[in-house]
Amino acid sequence: METLNAAREDDRDTPEGRFRPNPDVDVLVGELEKVEIGGQVTYETLSNKVGRDIRESAYPLYAAIRRLLCKGMVFKAIPNIGYRRLTDDQCVQAGSQDIEACRRRAIRAARKARAGRVDILSPEERIRRAVVMTQAAFVIKSGSTKATRKLEDAITKGQGMQLTYSKTLEIFARKKLGS
Repeated sequence: METLNAAREDDRDTPEGRFRPNPDVDVLVGELEKVEIGGQVTYETLSNKVGRDIRESAYPLYAAIRRLLCKGMVFKAIPNIGYRRLTDDQCVQAGSQDIEACRRRAIRAARKARAGRVDILSPEERIRRAVVMTQAAFVIKSGSTKATRKLEDAITKGQGMQLTYSKTLEIFARKKLGS
C-alpha cells in the first residue's frame, strides 16, 4: 500500500488527466546535450543509455529533441545512423525547409476542404470551410517564392531583421502576391 501511495504522489495532474513522465526522456536529453554543434550521436549510443533499442519506440527520443529545441539545440535524423546537431546555418536551412513543408500541407488542406460539397454543409460548416480556405491561402501565398523575395527586400532595406506581423501584412498588401 505504501508503494501505491508513493506512486500516486509522483503523478502530476494535467488538463488531460494523470501524467507520468517517461524517465527515458531525461536520460536522452542528457545524452543529446553532450553532442557538440555539428557532431552526431548514434542510435546505438542512445539505445545503450536507455537500455533498449530506441528505434522500437521513438517517442522518448522525439520528446527529448523537442525539449532541446526549446533550448536552441536543433537535431536532424541521419537515416540508420542516429542524429546530428545542426550548425547555425543548418538551423536556418532546416527552418526554411519546414516553412516549405507547411506550405505543401496548406495546399493539401485547401484541396481537402474544397473537395466537399458546399450545398449540403450547414451554415456553421460553410463558415468553417471558408476559414480553412482563407487560412490555407494565406500560408500558401506567404510561403511563395515571390513573397519570400518581398520579405527579403524589406529586411535588406532596413526595416528590421525580423518583421512584425502587421508590418508583414502591410508588405504583402502593397502588391498582389503570386505563386
